[in-house]
Formats: sequence, C-alpha cells, structure tokens
Amino acid sequence: MRDLVRRSRRDVGASAGDVPRSGPTPNRASSGPACGPLYPLAILILARDESDVLGETLTRARSSAAGCDEIHVVADHCRDRTAGVAREHGAIVHIRSGQKTLGKGAALRWWLERTGHDPRRPPGVVVLDADTLVEAGALGALRRRLCAGASAVQ
Repeated sequence: MRDLVRRSRRDVGASAGDVPRSGPTPNRASSGPACGPLYPLAILILARDESDVLGETLTRARSSAAGCDEIHVVADHCRDRTAGVAREHGAIVHIRSGQKTLGKGAALRWWLERTGHDPRRPPGVVVLDADTLVEAGALGALRRRLCAGASAVQ
C-alpha cells in the first residue's frame, strides 16, 4: 500500500480510519471515478505554512479522488497563503489558530473534534501531509480496503 503514495520532499505516507456516517455530503471532489454507495472519503491535509507545495498536492489528490470524496485542509497556525491556496483548489478549509498545542497530532485531534459528529462527513478519512503526492489508484486502493472491513489502512 505504501507504494501508492510517492514520497515528496519529506518521508510521508497516508493512513485511514473510519467514522460512522449518514446523510449527504456537500463540497465533494468534482472529478475522478464514480464512487459506489459504500465508502466516500474525507481526504484531510494537515498543513502549516505549506503554500509552496500544497497546490500540487491538492491537484494530485483531486485527480485521484472520486466524485463522492471531500478534500479538507487544516491550515494550522499559518502565516503564509496556505488557506488561500487550499480555497483556490476547491478544498474545504479549516483555519486553526490561537491554540497552545501545536503539531500534526494536535491539528488532527482539533479537526476530528469539530467534524467527528457531523453526519455529513464521509466515513473514511485519509490523512495526508501537505507535500504528499498521491499516485493514481492510491485512494481507490484505500477505499477498497476500508470497504472490505479494515478499520485502518496505512
């Protein structure tokens, strides 16, 4: 599975977990293969001052995403154009600021606390770093594993 995510400027990967879901979800990825009714994904990118690499990551993620997927970006205490780049690429942007605890783990926990009980959020969550370049087929492979019953895939 790790072969499906090309490492970029840092050694990064993808992981996924599942959360209960019901109801429709707005702001889905507009391109990519049709998605079955079983497992839409929330593609979550945690970013801090990553405007220089985020655009390519979002372009690649969107091209691999299915029409039922959502792309979210947590702009974590950013001082650059990270949030703007994410919006320009059609992502759902969550701006995190003023928090005492910094880092990816804190940003992930913050996002999960805000979206975990939203019945519109897709059941599958794929977490990417801002400079991860998603290879064609990677999200589909993760989706198939989750649909087959995996509670997490790395």
